[in-house]
Amino acid sequence: MGRIVLGIGFLGVLVGGAVYLAILMSGSDAVVEEVSAVPAVGGPDYVDPACLWPVLDAALLPDAAPAPDSVPVHGCAPEGTLTHDGDGWARIVLEGSLPDGDDAPRRTGARIAFAGDDSHLVLETYDNWGGTGVFSTLLLGRLVGDRARLMSLSAHPFGDRCNGGLAGTTIGSDGELRITANMTPWDVLTSPLAGLDDEVQWAVGEQRFGTAFLETPSCAVCCSAVTREYSVDVAAGTISELGLRHNEQAASSMPGNPLVSCLEAAVGRAAGPDALVVGAEVAMLSQAISDCAEAANSGTNAP
Repeated sequence: MGRIVLGIGFLGVLVGGAVYLAILMSGSDAVVEEVSAVPAVGGPDYVDPACLWPVLDAALLPDAAPAPDSVPVHGCAPEGTLTHDGDGWARIVLEGSLPDGDDAPRRTGARIAFAGDDSHLVLETYDNWGGTGVFSTLLLGRLVGDRARLMSLSAHPFGDRCNGGLAGTTIGSDGELRITANMTPWDVLTSPLAGLDDEVQWAVGEQRFGTAFLETPSCAVCCSAVTREYSVDVAAGTISELGLRHNEQAASSMPGNPLVSCLEAAVGRAAGPDALVVGAEVAMLSQAISDCAEAANSGTNAP
């Protein structure tokens, strides 16, 4: 979230929100199949996004109050502010409901991505606080009290649309629940530097990648055809990163950019039979990314 500035303008909210939702509704990849959003028998068919605000605030806002132990499933949105879409999303737009007291509208959506027979629930959410940023969070919890409340909630914040935003929830061939996150070309370029502090990453990135470090697209709607995949332990409320994937179903917003094309192809070449870059393949990708940056800096053909 450090590279995204909130509060830029209303037009940006509308455009950014539309782009984010288009990305969010798209399929994740060709290897896994989409999870049905149909809830378990006896469970809710939707969750009121306004009920989730205390949990989302605690996850995304540094000065927010701690998350409550449980939240209701329904009954939090004022009358007339909640809408339902045929794609499973419940959405709310409420004027003057920003955490800092601003009178700009807050836009939040929630979708039941997975519901188990054991009362565990997985929710995809997005949140906008009046600026251009549309941030996503994965919520894992358990239904209690005749399935009218959610407790044991764990929140896993993701990014702003293409800049690390949730792309979808899927089930692998092994039955494992997975989630996919979008990546900008800059996210792909800097993936070998993951885990470094921002200031250290910036210094190392400039030294390692040269001018390509500053020229690689990084805006929240700069989409690449590379995604990052995670496995989900629903019962434990945890997620684990699996690796990067060159997702041919994901639309790149810069198909004519040689550096972007090189980075996307590098991920595809480094991936093993499972189409994910994992284990020893990570070092192979790291070198290929450096080669792409070197070719871009010298103006030669990408490897």
